Amino acid sequence: MNNERTNRRRARIGLLVFCSAALPVVVWSYSEGPDPFKTGGPFPGESNCSESGCHDRGGAGLNKGPGPGVSISVSPYTPGQTQRITVAVSDPTKRRWGFELTARVASSPGTGAGSFQPVDDNVQVICNTGLPPPCAPDRAQFAEHTLQGTQFGTTNGATWAVDWTAPSTDVGTIIFAAAGNAANGDNDNTGDNIYTTTVGVSVACPGESGSPPSISDGGIVGAGLSRPSVTTISGNGLISIFGQNLASPGTSRAVTGSDLVNGKLPAGLACTCVNINNQPASMFFVSPGQVNVQAPTFSATGNNI
Repeated sequence: MNNERTNRRRARIGLLVFCSAALPVVVWSYSEGPDPFKTGGPFPGESNCSESGCHDRGGAGLNKGPGPGVSISVSPYTPGQTQRITVAVSDPTKRRWGFELTARVASSPGTGAGSFQPVDDNVQVICNTGLPPPCAPDRAQFAEHTLQGTQFGTTNGATWAVDWTAPSTDVGTIIFAAAGNAANGDNDNTGDNIYTTTVGVSVACPGESGSPPSISDGGIVGAGLSRPSVTTISGNGLISIFGQNLASPGTSRAVTGSDLVNGKLPAGLACTCVNINNQPASMFFVSPGQVNVQAPTFSATGNNI
């Protein structure tokens, strides 16, 4: 398989050097799967296929098609354990599909997180070198479609599944990034829509134990510990919540840069989360007696925390 993949890469280079005018042939080779570092994620050296000469010449532009686009379904991880991840691409105007997925340690974006394993012939895995595994430790890996996995002729979209084994230890937040290609299937690189997305996950929390959390009487106050306590909350408002058992004993955790995904605060921190009007709040600080959060965006006010 290594020789087969190497030959494919060499053949592509030959086409680009000696047959640069034969664009439909060159682009057809990408139906077998893109080169590495094409997920569009916030990582060193990462790009995407919306650039000229790839899949977006004459297309709508990055993330500008009618969508919904590309999504990643992944759960909090348990070190060393394997879970099945799905990537979906959807666009009502297209009929051929492709994707690329990678996972990186948020605090070290150049470091690969875990390893991918195909579960069927629709998905393959390549290393940062463009060759199949085994990959060097901690180097980026990429799961992507195969030629069979482009599912030519299907309408609205496609979904792929791949197994992912988490790192053997808790490495903090892991960022998954994926690019999706919604193509028109004409074997040319014009008229295709490229979508990108990222998802951050943390280590899975242990099962619930001990006393349930409770909020003290009058224990919800505005930013700056304003008094009196508040009973209604505005969208995006900053609040502190005081109570008991709001986090595991001994926890004192403030948000750090590695917790952010695309500059956004996490919806959970140190195995604690807060819902306001049944929407997740953004977390700043967690301890057993105090939690600081930003309310989600909503038009109405409420006291359902």
